[in-house]
Amino acid sequence: MGGTCSRKRSHDEGNGSPNVIKSLSSKWPNRSSFKMKPNISEKLCKNCPSLLEQAVSRTCETIGRYESFYALPKDLSQCLLNELIKRELLTLPVFNAFRNCSIEDVFLRDYPGIGDSWMEVIGSQGLSLLAVDITSSDVSDSGLAHIKPCTNLQILTLDYCDNISEAGLEHLAGLQNLTTLSLKRSSAITAEGMHHLAKLVNLRSLNLERCHHVTGGLCHIRGLTKIDQLNLGWCNSVEDRDMKALAGLVGLQELYISRSKVSASGILCLKGMTNLHVLHMEGCHLYLFSMGTIAGNLAT
Repeated sequence: MGGTCSRKRSHDEGNGSPNVIKSLSSKWPNRSSFKMKPNISEKLCKNCPSLLEQAVSRTCETIGRYESFYALPKDLSQCLLNELIKRELLTLPVFNAFRNCSIEDVFLRDYPGIGDSWMEVIGSQGLSLLAVDITSSDVSDSGLAHIKPCTNLQILTLDYCDNISEAGLEHLAGLQNLTTLSLKRSSAITAEGMHHLAKLVNLRSLNLERCHHVTGGLCHIRGLTKIDQLNLGWCNSVEDRDMKALAGLVGLQELYISRSKVSASGILCLKGMTNLHVLHMEGCHLYLFSMGTIAGNLAT
């Protein structure tokens, strides 16, 4: 009897007997609660800031309380600095708290009030510093001296910095890891000062747009054979002899000479630049025959 009942129970369970299902239901009345349900909190959290973002935001709100961020991990210091710049909360006293924090990127383009004192903090980042943009600042030659120890610097943007001259470029001569240098419309840059750029052997991009006093100085960069992009647009003093000085830059891929004094004779000097595929020369006095010498290489 007992064996028969036992076999029957096993048979019923294996076939999903209604009696067994009913029995299980009565034993576990909330069995349906074990089913997976969509996690509503997960959907809400997708729009929530991360812990890092919350920490940075809170620190920005109480930024006046801190004297130094030296003990912070450098990635956290970088995030905090970027957020302060974004919110326009960065002042010189606040920036001083970032001394020796191993910051990699300092992007202060068009930020108000940037002067030589700010460069002391930037220079304190030492070998960690990789990129700096101080466009439209009041930084002078003496301010640039503070980044001389930052020999790992790769990108430097000094656009519209009218207080930087030949003496300032001298401070850059030791930054041999620079790959990108922009001096757009820095009116105090002269041909004589450009000889300081000759040591920047890893330079790939040089922007001298609207630097009106560089004619005759391009001979100093003829040895920088890694340059593949050169912008001389709107340099209204650049002329044919300057193109002759560039003839050795056989790796040049992009050249901008719009609104310069370069003529057909200057264009003929570019004949050996077989890698040149972009040439902007709007406003130059040229003839179609002069273009025939290089047109086969150009994409635009």
